Amino acid sequence: IDLPPLRERKEDIMKFAGHFIKQANKDFNKNVTQIEDSAKESLVNYHWHGNIRELQNVIKRVVLLSSNDIITSEQLPEEIRVFCSNAANKFKQDTTTEDDFSDLKSATLIKEKDVIEKALQKTNNNKSKAARLLNIDRKTLYNKIKLYNLKI
Repeated sequence: IDLPPLRERKEDIMKFAGHFIKQANKDFNKNVTQIEDSAKESLVNYHWHGNIRELQNVIKRVVLLSSNDIITSEQLPEEIRVFCSNAANKFKQDTTTEDDFSDLKSATLIKEKDVIEKALQKTNNNKSKAARLLNIDRKTLYNKIKLYNLKI
């Protein structure tokens, strides 16, 4: 069976999220009933590297830690918020200026993207060499390439 990754089936994300919320409510004796619109948007637009299992874990965690009946975008893990923020959209642009930095986290992530791009250029897009040069493992480099939507 050929099943596309979750990120290619955006219409299914909220269906799965609803199912996982019901499961988590039952498991943790909670009563989460809604997802804020901005949180829905983040869930639908996130890349879901870990596919459905990652979505399930995120929903379980958010429900467990929730103090009310609605999931907000602030409750989502940082990597989802960062990926879906305006700063993440800037990563996809070819140019960024110092004026684009709205906070330290954005500035740090934009700089990280630039450093990764330079390492890849220096190694002629050899990911193993670039990972060694950056002193990170290859899997981390692959994840960062996906996060920043780098074209290789």
